[in-house]
Amino acid sequence: MAPTDPDLRDYNVGFERAGEVLDFRAARTIEDGIREILDALRAGAVDPDDRRWYTLRQYQFLAEVERTWNDVAMDDRVLS
Repeated sequence: MAPTDPDLRDYNVGFERAGEVLDFRAARTIEDGIREILDALRAGAVDPDDRRWYTLRQYQFLAEVERTWNDVAMDDRVLS
């Protein structure tokens, strides 16, 4: 059997409870958010190729940094 991912988090979010407890009502819709992101992309305010906007790319970069560190470090230090 193949190992499974131990991270079982679920990112499906419901705001019903926040509405009940905090009397919270979202001022924007999902469509508003999509339009805001699209406008920012079109205006050049966000670079879609910047890896900071991609979680997987960022984790891959950090893993590569760690591999490089491990390749050049001696006693957990990089000599200068």
